[in-house]
Amino acid sequence: DVLKDLSLAEAKITVPTPVANEGYAFLKWQDETGAAVSFDENYKTPAENTTYTAVFDEDKNDDGKPDSQQTIITITFNAGTEGNIGGEESVTYYVAAGEDNYPTAPGVTVTAEKRAFDKWNPEYTLSGPVPEDAEAQTLKFEATYGDDLNGDGVVDTDADRFDITFEAGANGKLEGTSTYE
Repeated sequence: DVLKDLSLAEAKITVPTPVANEGYAFLKWQDETGAAVSFDENYKTPAENTTYTAVFDEDKNDDGKPDSQQTIITITFNAGTEGNIGGEESVTYYVAAGEDNYPTAPGVTVTAEKRAFDKWNPEYTLSGPVPEDAEAQTLKFEATYGDDLNGDGVVDTDADRFDITFEAGANGKLEGTSTYE
């Protein structure tokens, strides 16, 4: 039994350390009424039986801080049906304003025959630190693909192009197309 009006030290109480499950972070201690409790030097033991509850909140960006205490930007890259990102159709990043860096756009493994990854739509240009004044938002980027008929991993419209010309030698002529550009 604990006497009332004692400090934690006087009552020989050590507050347990809250350990969050994966994807969560400790938010606060609260009493039975839901009021926040601080176990600082001003804390005094109550005059009745009391239960304190450790409250946890989501921590999608895995920085050990509750998302409800941060501005979170959600960035999703979707590979679509012609490729994947690390074996998955999509990948989502959660970044905190003023604390995290924008992620690098992920690489895409193309699974469709005679196709190559072209770009992200809309174009992904974010880099460096997320500004402190960034607003919470959800950004989505879709992979786009183009033809890759020669299998070099480059969309044909971006690939180096060459002309092929057929010429008739002496004593002959050509029928049909003789120049391909």
